[in-house]
Amino acid sequence: MPRRGKREDFLHKKSGVISRRGGSVRICLSIGAKNIEEALRTWKRWASRVDVTEIRLDTLLKPELHALFNQKPGPVLVTNRSREEGGFFEGYERSRVKLLIRASAYGADFIDIEARTEEKLLENLKESIRGKETQLILSWHNFTGTPSQRKLREHFHRMASMSCDIVKIVTWARKYEDNLATLSLIPYALRRGQKIIAFCMGPLGKPSRVLGGFLGSYLTYVSPGNNRETASGQLKITDMLKVWRLLA
Repeated sequence: MPRRGKREDFLHKKSGVISRRGGSVRICLSIGAKNIEEALRTWKRWASRVDVTEIRLDTLLKPELHALFNQKPGPVLVTNRSREEGGFFEGYERSRVKLLIRASAYGADFIDIEARTEEKLLENLKESIRGKETQLILSWHNFTGTPSQRKLREHFHRMASMSCDIVKIVTWARKYEDNLATLSLIPYALRRGQKIIAFCMGPLGKPSRVLGGFLGSYLTYVSPGNNRETASGQLKITDMLKVWRLLA
């Protein structure tokens, strides 16, 4: 179920992207930089064109949170992805989650953490953002394929019961039909009052990245371009905007 005391959804009031019936498609620029300077430079360049920017702490050689938040030009989603789910963080799980807790203390607008995180550590993070405006994204990634619709719904219900603001389910598309299975979670979740992000990774998963926002997926992730994708199949921001304007 959605987390109690969650903040009002501030992203609805402004979108620099594409309108759709009942709202706007929200765009999230994903930055996987090696240092804070590069991250801020990219962030500032695109801040006015996106709704929120994801900063991947696991790609930073030195995650200097003070410098990052002291100059932040817009809403930020902070992720510290584990290797088990496609990230680069090396170290103890406690240290990984501690960085996310520190990010919430600095005022992160969103925190993304894996649903399979150790329960005690996950509860520590939840406790750290209780009463704050930070929204919690609970994520699950499958890098081997796309489960059946029944299995996907089972994952959804398990995650939705874990008290979060947004459920994020991402699978690997091995055939184009996999896009339909994962996208079907969006209306399924919205009918139950749960905000969701759902799409497929991989070259065959690009259709779900394009269409998800129009179906109501809370965020659509894009890259800055120049081969700086943080996940396979991620479109660069300029290409995504061109496609969306053709479809709108």
